[in-house]
Amino acid sequence: AYIGRNARLSGTTLCQNVVVKANCTTGEGVVVGDKCLLSEGSTVMPGIKLWPNKAVEPGARVTMSLVWGTKWPGNLFGALGVSGLANIEVSPEFAARLGAAFGAFLERGAQVITSRDSHHVSRMTKRALISGLMSVGANILDLRAMPAPVARHMAVVSGASGGLHVSLSPRDPDQTLIQFFDGEGKNLDRGGERKIESIFAREDFRRSHRDAVGSLEFLSRTVEYYTEDFLNFVDGRLIQDSEMKIVVDYAHGALCLLMPVVLGRLGIETVALNAFVDPTRRQAAVPPDDARVKELADVVEALHANLGVVVDNPGERIWLVDEKGEMLAGDELLACFSSLAIEAFGKQSKLAVPVSATAAIERLVQEQSATVMRTRDDARSLMEAAGREPGLVFAGDARGGFIFPEFQPVFDAMVSVGKLLEFLARSGRPLSQVRAALPAIYKYEAEIDCPWEQKGAVMRRMHEKVQGLQVEHLDGLKVYVDSGWVLMLPDVEAPVFHVYGESNSEEAARGLVEEWRGKIEEVK
Repeated sequence: AYIGRNARLSGTTLCQNVVVKANCTTGEGVVVGDKCLLSEGSTVMPGIKLWPNKAVEPGARVTMSLVWGTKWPGNLFGALGVSGLANIEVSPEFAARLGAAFGAFLERGAQVITSRDSHHVSRMTKRALISGLMSVGANILDLRAMPAPVARHMAVVSGASGGLHVSLSPRDPDQTLIQFFDGEGKNLDRGGERKIESIFAREDFRRSHRDAVGSLEFLSRTVEYYTEDFLNFVDGRLIQDSEMKIVVDYAHGALCLLMPVVLGRLGIETVALNAFVDPTRRQAAVPPDDARVKELADVVEALHANLGVVVDNPGERIWLVDEKGEMLAGDELLACFSSLAIEAFGKQSKLAVPVSATAAIERLVQEQSATVMRTRDDARSLMEAAGREPGLVFAGDARGGFIFPEFQPVFDAMVSVGKLLEFLARSGRPLSQVRAALPAIYKYEAEIDCPWEQKGAVMRRMHEKVQGLQVEHLDGLKVYVDSGWVLMLPDVEAPVFHVYGESNSEEAARGLVEEWRGKIEEVK
């Protein structure tokens, strides 16, 4: 059996091959049969019996024994891709079947880019996916271990029909994440994901004749292609003339094998931290903890560097430390990037940010006669906007992810750093001054647990409560009040609501979120 973190099992009998995920609770006398799945945050009341092959949804509360039927997790795809416990839920058998489903979704004989991070479980999973793809006639262009943005870029360069990248999940290192993307490097749209799920469930694979099984080719010069396109995209001469010095924390990711070479060709003096690949020491894709920030800030100040950069392990997101050693993350980092982008691209430029981002973005674009469009609060929606919206020059979120559509419509940490250096060189101001010129941002966020089966009812009741107020339904429920706004957003993967609020002071923003959090509690 597998038992996740913070699971509380009291007087419970677990049979063979049971999976108990994080934060599950079982009462006295519970019996869980073979091959059952208790999803994250679920509760099984005392004395309940679960017959074999049952699945309990995240956050569900089981109050009666499950004897007949089963529960298939119909949605394979989450917000980031397909994820599950490494070698337990995402097993080699599962991966081979998923690879075959993806290959059957594509046209016969399609070329598919495959890549992975440096962890050995990702290697195992990728090889199983490749076996499934080849079994239905897909031809593989394998990049071995490579940062995800480079793999997405190679889908365009090679003319592939799509691709996949395997890594440990940035949210939970016990899980494997499989990201699927199209020929432009963007995440598959929801329609494509549903088709793959349908093929997977029906096992509707077109198995190829022995002579039609797909081929496997290891692509060469991948790094060279990406590097040349990168150097053509940024203003290298302007960056060289600025003679900047930066400190980069690579978080033991694969980007440490590529980025120092590129920064060197730009004439940037670089000091590297955690600059060796070590899959056992990977950092989560969230703002770094205080200890890492202090370490980076100390080095930046000691060396009189222009800025410090923290890159996440997949090579997609960044966080900054200015020359004074102050951390720059979240909405403040997004506003800083947006301000510099508007200044660089000029008036009439168009930006895209999620519905949950600070309203300071609107104030910035108004000052420069630029425009901003809002998207749903997920990475796929930003990528879709970047890929289809004419005239869009920049997109980003408050989690350190930034997109420059002219290069590629996906998050890319190295391109983000390159454009940041170009923006700062063109501006002639240090990062701290850019930050000081931003409008004040007072935003607060919180979570509230809510079982899956109650989410729809909660949203309906909250709509009733906001009758007569100015609201927006782009994603979740956004309510505008005199002092600011509040957004209530059900999570697509977990039994929780996210509540975001922004106001004219830190205390007011916190109060706004707590007020509406209480209203959700009332209608649950």
